[in-house]
Amino acid sequence: MKEEKLVGIFDADFVFELNAMFCDHAGPNIRNVVAHGLKDDSWFNTSYDFYVWWFALRNGLHALRK
Repeated sequence: MKEEKLVGIFDADFVFELNAMFCDHAGPNIRNVVAHGLKDDSWFNTSYDFYVWWFALRNGLHALRK
């Protein structure tokens, strides 16, 4: 139900990206790892972390252009 509301606001690709990076158990599940303190210092330089940084930067800059 929540995904349907998000697809109404954002496009389907954006919603898929959010789920894949932050919530899906088959993916990196970054939200769960950070929230439960399972991420140690050596894990902060992975490709997933750089992708999340880029994802946030891209969406933040996109919001500024509107």
